Amino acid sequence: MGDAISPVTGRRHGLASVCRAWRVARATVCLQRAMPWLAPPRRPGPVGPIPDPGLLDGIRAVLADNPCRGEGYRTARARLRVRGERPSRRRVLRLMHQDHLLAPSRIGAPTRSHGGTIIPAAIGTMRGTDLTTTITGEGQAAAFIAIDHVSADQPTSPQLEEIPNP
Repeated sequence: MGDAISPVTGRRHGLASVCRAWRVARATVCLQRAMPWLAPPRRPGPVGPIPDPGLLDGIRAVLADNPCRGEGYRTARARLRVRGERPSRRRVLRLMHQDHLLAPSRIGAPTRSHGGTIIPAAIGTMRGTDLTTTITGEGQAAAFIAIDHVSADQPTSPQLEEIPNP
């Protein structure tokens, strides 16, 4: 376009004929030619005391020091703060997301092990347990629940052992 010579025809083609052949507007071509595409766009705002590659090395070092496999950006940022580096939470999240360093997360709904009803094969053969904790006015309280799934149609089996109260 303009000064360039076509390798096929050996002659120069004007901007209007090239735009017609490409089926694009001349304004689009002029804008693309005028814009400087030397450097990729960078995030707005100040860079901070540590450049991104240096901070990414620090994040990798913090993650390598931890024996656990997955760690979130909040924990990584807290460990960086202990080391004396004070990056913003968004910057740590952005860098960990770009380099796929975030902890794996669950996708989809959890699977249920049963349809909401538990039917034992025989009386006294199935037991269930659960543990939950809560904070009360006096401190933390734990409740451990043990359930013996028995049939409501039949009396309790004499084979079951009774646990004495202490």
